[in-house]
Amino acid sequence: MTASPRRILVTGGASGLGRGIATAFRSAGDEVFLGDVNADAAAAVAAEIGATALPLDIADEASVLAAADRVTAAGGLDVLVNNAGVVAGGGTLQEVPVDAVDAALRVNVRGTFLMLRVFGALLAAAGRGSIVNISSIGARQPTPGLGHYEATKAAVDALTRTAAIELATAGVRVNAVAPGPV
Repeated sequence: MTASPRRILVTGGASGLGRGIATAFRSAGDEVFLGDVNADAAAAVAAEIGATALPLDIADEASVLAAADRVTAAGGLDVLVNNAGVVAGGGTLQEVPVDAVDAALRVNVRGTFLMLRVFGALLAAAGRGSIVNISSIGARQPTPGLGHYEATKAAVDALTRTAAIELATAGVRVNAVAPGPV
């Protein structure tokens, strides 16, 4: 008996690490939703790798709720890869533009929170599943000029630990991986 393909949502899946993650899941035979704020790029990559494009701004609650409705209507989810994130600029803590800090907080912290809130509830209701948050080695090993970004990834680590405890009894695993520069 062959196992059914897993149903995976990869946020930030239209480029970079997210695109690589989505491609790897597709290569393994999984069904992939490729979520990205850039709907055109998501559609192009999805067509290329055989995934389903999902317009998604993880920092916008209405967008996250709409994505959850679409994924639910398509049969549900087994794995969420919370990959979407931004650096948004750089500079020492004295120099980095406040707009860059706000953008990084909006996507990396608020967006991760919203995805855990909405999709964590969906997986918990199903009584199974896995969430993988993409953090950064920078959350533990500071790099001058990236303190604002690294602080957001430390927050991702904290959200991951909390979600892991809160969702464990529902059969949902929550972990983070912390890559270096990609």
